[in-house]
Amino acid sequence: MLQDHGPDDFSVQQIAKRAGLSRTVLYRHFVDRGDLDRAVQDEIFDRVFSVLMEELRLEGTVHEIVHRILSAYVEWAVAHPTWHSFATRAEPGAEPSPMERALAGLAEQVETLMMMAADLLGAKLTEAEREGLDPLTFGLIGAAVSTVARWLTVRDRMQHLHAQQLVSVATEAIVVQISGMAAARGLDLPTDARVEDLVAAAVDKRMGEQA
Repeated sequence: MLQDHGPDDFSVQQIAKRAGLSRTVLYRHFVDRGDLDRAVQDEIFDRVFSVLMEELRLEGTVHEIVHRILSAYVEWAVAHPTWHSFATRAEPGAEPSPMERALAGLAEQVETLMMMAADLLGAKLTEAEREGLDPLTFGLIGAAVSTVARWLTVRDRMQHLHAQQLVSVATEAIVVQISGMAAARGLDLPTDARVEDLVAAAVDKRMGEQA
């Protein structure tokens, strides 16, 4: 139902009927329609998160890793445009939105991988730079989500920027930022080197130094 039409096309009564519940019973679980909508957004992001977590691993070059994650996300968004539109729309309220919570959760996973790789590769990060990974990672992921959301709304009038072209352009933009940040800290990330090989070499070097 949501996939085909979106929740705004249905009343709470219709939603309750589809769930096999009465409106009264439904409101025992949700304060109001806004609370119900936020719960739906949470469910959508949980599904997106499960898809992305399968691709979130240090395997391949930096370009391949970013491309793999973005491909999975764009493919999901293309397959579920109504879900994506509903989940990423702004909701009133002072509390963190489902989108903010989802971005924070994914950013935390990405930040952990980046910190692990930086440590193994011998990058010298100050405490401020380590703490800065949180907002920077959140910003990178948020920008990617906004890019895909915008593309979904205008893609019908675009003749050349198809899904995979979008993934390629967005991947290039993100890799440039990651490589630039790494280079500024004395860490060379060759585009043709697999991250797992770089990490393995760094581990072997460190173990040899400690022997």
